[in-house]
Amino acid sequence: MQQAATMSRNHINTSLKREVASGEAFDNYYAPSNCSRDFLGKGTTAHGMKTIASWATKHKSESAGIAKAVFSGFSLSETCSRIHSFLYHHFQYELDKELQRLKAPNCMWATRFEGNDCKSFSLNASTILLNLGIKHYLRRIKQADYYPKLYTHVYVIVPKNQKSGSLKNGYHVIDGTINSLSELPYLQKHDIYMEEANLLYVGLSAPSCGCGGHTESYQPQSVGLAAAYTG
Repeated sequence: MQQAATMSRNHINTSLKREVASGEAFDNYYAPSNCSRDFLGKGTTAHGMKTIASWATKHKSESAGIAKAVFSGFSLSETCSRIHSFLYHHFQYELDKELQRLKAPNCMWATRFEGNDCKSFSLNASTILLNLGIKHYLRRIKQADYYPKLYTHVYVIVPKNQKSGSLKNGYHVIDGTINSLSELPYLQKHDIYMEEANLLYVGLSAPSCGCGGHTESYQPQSVGLAAAYTG
């Protein structure tokens, strides 16, 4: 039986709500988007992680301009810090309901005041890192205070050893849902190395990571929000 969460959806949304900066200086890096939907199917959170990786790879070109203009030319630690600060201060947080949304960069920018959950924050961080050629992982975790038997949160980790991509020498955390560069405590983790994901998971259609406390047997409907206006 699914173990109950000690935190409610409303509590999470309230505690992670932030004052969103206008971001006018970054408008030119994103195309207008109507966030048209591509239904990506149903499946477990494991398949959802592959879909985040696939969607990030497919739409990384939407972050190419801002990646090169705003985040290149710094040390690895400074780059990660700047990406985190950009995500935290320019995008509102809101936990997804049953419909799991994966927002590509243009769509996420167009709806930055409306709310995005951990899947879209991670997806967009990944697109920037992919454009910069920085090795990284998507990490999903189980948390003690929110459905501890389930994977309910996802974020990005960047190995300090960029030559091998190994995590043995430590890593940087990019979790745009929280105002911290530290990693949240977890009971269990599972990582996807994005270079491998680029080769293995392109074209897969599965739902996103939970971030809302669903069971592994429950298969929520997933939708990708991406398309820009044309004409």
